[in-house]
Amino acid sequence: MPDKTHLQLFADQLATWAGQIIENGRTPFRRVDLFPTLYTAVGKISPPLVFWINRQSMIAGGLVFLPDNSDNADFEAEAAAATALGLRHFVTWETENINLWEVTPQKNILQTSLPLSTTDDPAVFHHRLFELIDQFKLLSVTGRIAYEEISPFYLLNLLLESLSLSLPPLLDHCRSERSKNDSVSTAEERATDWNRLIILRLLCLQHWQLMPSNLPLEKLSSTMANHLGELPAPLGSLLSNLKPDAEVELPDDSAVVFHHLLLRLQQIGWQGQTRSSEAVLRLLLTHWYQEGPSGHRNQHRLLFHSAVLAPECQTEISHKGTQLTANALWRIFNNRAHPAQIQGDAFKFDRPLQAQNVHANLNSMLRPEYRLRRQLAGQLRTSWPNRHLTIPGNLPFWIIEATHLLGLIEQEGRIELHIPSNWLSHGEGSFFNELLFSNFVIERIDESDPSQHLLSLVRHQGECLTEICRADGKIRHCELGQNPALAGYRLFYALSLPQELFQLFTEQQLIFLTESANEVAHPDALAAFANSTLGQQLWQLRTQEPPPTRTGDLLEKGQRIGWLIPEVHHLKEFEQRIKQPGTKDLAQELDQILSQLLGISLDIALGVPEATGDGHTPHKPVDRDLGERILQQLEIEGIPRFPQTYLYRQSTGPLTSYSFTPPLTLKQELLGQYEIEDAAGQQLHITGEETKEALLLASSLGLSSLEIPQDRLQTAQMLDLYRQDLQNLEKRISQLCHRQVEQVSAAQRLHKKLWQQLPLPPLKWLSG
Repeated sequence: MPDKTHLQLFADQLATWAGQIIENGRTPFRRVDLFPTLYTAVGKISPPLVFWINRQSMIAGGLVFLPDNSDNADFEAEAAAATALGLRHFVTWETENINLWEVTPQKNILQTSLPLSTTDDPAVFHHRLFELIDQFKLLSVTGRIAYEEISPFYLLNLLLESLSLSLPPLLDHCRSERSKNDSVSTAEERATDWNRLIILRLLCLQHWQLMPSNLPLEKLSSTMANHLGELPAPLGSLLSNLKPDAEVELPDDSAVVFHHLLLRLQQIGWQGQTRSSEAVLRLLLTHWYQEGPSGHRNQHRLLFHSAVLAPECQTEISHKGTQLTANALWRIFNNRAHPAQIQGDAFKFDRPLQAQNVHANLNSMLRPEYRLRRQLAGQLRTSWPNRHLTIPGNLPFWIIEATHLLGLIEQEGRIELHIPSNWLSHGEGSFFNELLFSNFVIERIDESDPSQHLLSLVRHQGECLTEICRADGKIRHCELGQNPALAGYRLFYALSLPQELFQLFTEQQLIFLTESANEVAHPDALAAFANSTLGQQLWQLRTQEPPPTRTGDLLEKGQRIGWLIPEVHHLKEFEQRIKQPGTKDLAQELDQILSQLLGISLDIALGVPEATGDGHTPHKPVDRDLGERILQQLEIEGIPRFPQTYLYRQSTGPLTSYSFTPPLTLKQELLGQYEIEDAAGQQLHITGEETKEALLLASSLGLSSLEIPQDRLQTAQMLDLYRQDLQNLEKRISQLCHRQVEQVSAAQRLHKKLWQQLPLPPLKWLSG
């Protein structure tokens, strides 16, 4: 059993036999799980088999590992998994023997060994498994760890299991009881925060010995609320006033889960201000959030939506009551001063933030409804009094909140902004980028997190050398200048260009195509450049689609997107070279000319393997069956289908059905109301940007009917998930094509052809 696939198959077979033995035999076990995730002192571990007496109470009777190296006698991870389940024993099913080990503080001690036959006889395996389960029956009683010696990781797994069981009823409740007031949090976010807040209220009362001895199931929340004020300041006041209100009763199914958890904790004896109870709370908090930095450069900071357990600050604000509670607990355990804590968003403030270093972690992709957008636009006038800002319907909330926050920063004030890594694309066409580049200097950008960028900003006007800390640890520097539009283009290329091309960009051998540039006077050269591999790559980097074929469209859109082209001297030389007799308009010849003019190997610059030693790259013809094989592989991996994939993936409420004859055409738009006409002349009158986008998307996919949730927030989430899945799929197709086709231009053509053959929307929809 040397490889993982065979181990997985063997574990499946053992689980099948174990289920039959449990069902037909007299054992204390109720179920057997395959590869459940456990949190242990050495990290996450997934044992192949765990035998449960009661999964909800984390009462296990035994666990079996299938090591692929019998020479390993330490089994540290296996022992940690057993400890995290409150057991003193574990089993390793090896090639020649089934070994049962006892866990001791010094080392693991071999207790018994059941030999296996040299032939892989299923009957022998089945018989040995029966014997093993028989031994587990006794060890599940005699081999359990005493409650006073139980590991904090056992309790962490118990708490996480309870949270997992209580969340679905809370989520259904939040969806069905969604407030009529507009919100910037999804039902999923509110349910998760409520779930965590309840368990923190329960654990804090238990830790400080304030939990009533007989907690009534039907009044669980309100009974706990009566005692929250007795907790240490400021924790008691905070937990009493956070939303959802402490008195709001839970759905019955969730209340049963928490009541069961409380009984289990009392049975274990987990209560009182002991080192063990504090250790469990610390584990839970660090499981949810990263631990705050040990060094405190900026001790007086205003924190917005912090993603860490912040040790020190002056004021903090968050949508999530869990984050505020976690930080308050963390400061109590570490003897830190407590700041002012506010539940809400940046719009709680309408005056300049004076003499404060601000850190904001903004990532809400929810798009506010029209009524809320009007309200937020009015509040933006307090932060940007000289601007009249209109919020478009497709703008995510993080941009609106970040814009307000930037307007509150005084001159020479500093702010760290943690925002999605695609912020430059999201900001295009909105006021965010223009206000940012017009009023702030970007001193540093940290892109070590692929999903988020950390921007260090100072509010003043002027030029500054921006330092970019890349994911690979290398540093780049970029002059952004004082033109907001060009600053955005420069920063985009500084973040995304390969090193060879970035060097050409900094040396101004590659420049922006602008209306006033001399390069516009060479349309033929620009059209030829658009047919080269480099020209197409630089265009697609900005638009995710190939360049237009009409020269007029190429010039107009190229100026608008900040297309990178060779500087004027290179362009003139390029124009002369392509007009020489015998020069054909082929991408391969254009690439060779550009390589000579720019003094680089385009294959290296674009990440293509170097040519062979004879100076020529042999381009093999594309295999005719390659496209079909790639399509088959993609079908195996899974093609996202809209809306089926997402209706199945999400737990949605009532659905709305539409029938139409494609294609659909948007005829009129007014105040969030849309009129759409199909090919048969039928008119659809709908409400909401999400519904409109879903219908037009369905039309582009060739559908004649559509079912989407009545809850427009769920529809918006489906669209966002579909767009993310398609972006991942597009990258996967590009990877497969470039991996198997040597010529870059041929790989790009195959990429485009395969996308068109799949039931997918146009590529430009991905950047919408």
